[in-house]
Amino acid sequence: MFELAKYTRYLGLMAVVAAVVSTSVAQDAIPVTGIANVSSANLRIGPKTLRDYGIEGLDNRVNLKAITDWDVVQLIEFLGIRGGLPNVVIGNGVAGLTTRLKFDDVSVGDALEVVLSVNNLAFTVQGGIITIMSDAEYRN
Repeated sequence: MFELAKYTRYLGLMAVVAAVVSTSVAQDAIPVTGIANVSSANLRIGPKTLRDYGIEGLDNRVNLKAITDWDVVQLIEFLGIRGGLPNVVIGNGVAGLTTRLKFDDVSVGDALEVVLSVNNLAFTVQGGIITIMSDAEYRN
């Protein structure tokens, strides 16, 4: 009976190792330290989100419906105010209009990331300061 339990634990560990190996080859994968606490909830592949930086206010909820064009800089400023984000810098390359948007009880962080994505914008976070820029500025 003891050998069966040992073998079962071994198979479970091998499954976890296989899952980690298969997902860790993706670009920007978050390294996994410690096999004992590995679960699918702990593994995320891809770039960091705004929430990953622990900035207060990004979990605040927002409701917004716009049926006319809205300047993207004003929209980013609005979301910053709704989230109580004191440190937001918007680069010179950020311009354009966002049309027909609707947010119904979504977090400020999620709304901001969607606005950035659909407008080909990027962000960096350093020392709690969110800097928003065009994708071209980010790549340079």
